Amino acid sequence: MDFEFEPTQALATFFDDWEEAGLGPDGLPLFKPVLKIRTAVPPNTENINVATAWDIARFPLPYQLYEKEHAAMGMSAASEGFPLVLWPACRIHQLKMLAARGIVTVEHLAKLADRGAPPGMPAELAELAARAKQMILLSEQLGKFEEILREREAKIAVLTEQVSEAQATIRAQEGTITQLKLQKVA
Repeated sequence: MDFEFEPTQALATFFDDWEEAGLGPDGLPLFKPVLKIRTAVPPNTENINVATAWDIARFPLPYQLYEKEHAAMGMSAASEGFPLVLWPACRIHQLKMLAARGIVTVEHLAKLADRGAPPGMPAELAELAARAKQMILLSEQLGKFEEILREREAKIAVLTEQVSEAQATIRAQEGTITQLKLQKVA
């Protein structure tokens, strides 16, 4: 699409919303997701509409920001690192600020604490980065305890097997002793 746009002072924000999509077989309402755009010309004008290709072409930077936020929200636990969207310490406004900066996992945020916050980064994100670093250190310590527990469980399994073998040997020896006693009596 080749569009020519006039420079605008409108502020645009893309966001997910929903619309009714009729009724389901059970009589309850159905909804479908839609992408919407909020355009505002301060101080008094604000419009919210369903986003179109024209809106996306007209406001490419806000749409790129929306895509980053949407990708961060859609991360699963199977992705590399622990997703910020699943970390209770990270609030939604912090998640949005971090997603805009390309930071979507707790590990990536913890690395930010090691390097120091870049200039212009809000102080609350630097504090959150420090918390992320503490969480990573704590989880490493917990990993050590898990390893110790696995080693102990393995030792217990070996000892249980050895006890079972010893009990079988004792029963066999008791049987032999009983036979010898019977032979001596006879």
